[in-house]
Amino acid sequence: MIYPILQIADKTEIQKMTLVDPNCVDCGMNTHEIGEAAFMLNDWIWEKIGKPPGSICVGCIEVRLGRQLSFNDFPGDIPLNGLTSDTVVSNYLQNVYGGWRSERLLNRMKPAKG
Repeated sequence: MIYPILQIADKTEIQKMTLVDPNCVDCGMNTHEIGEAAFMLNDWIWEKIGKPPGSICVGCIEVRLGRQLSFNDFPGDIPLNGLTSDTVVSNYLQNVYGGWRSERLLNRMKPAKG
């Protein structure tokens, strides 16, 4: 089954919606079901992991990257990441994804303590 999710090539396309297969291109895990379907990383991260042609889970991004994702990997000026406030995107996440994200993704999006 194909779910509507945001497939974002760059920051200028934040509101472009297309139908994308939610299954991770590397492991096959359904990113929608595990709460890892809607987020955006900095452009250089996507470049480094080879710009996957579809959905990819956090675990497979980290395998490709060779390290764990961290707060600085997520652009703070993107409403989709929830690091800013944007009603349209917030409502979209709530309606389509039930507003939830995996613990793994939430942990990576938190600023480091210290």
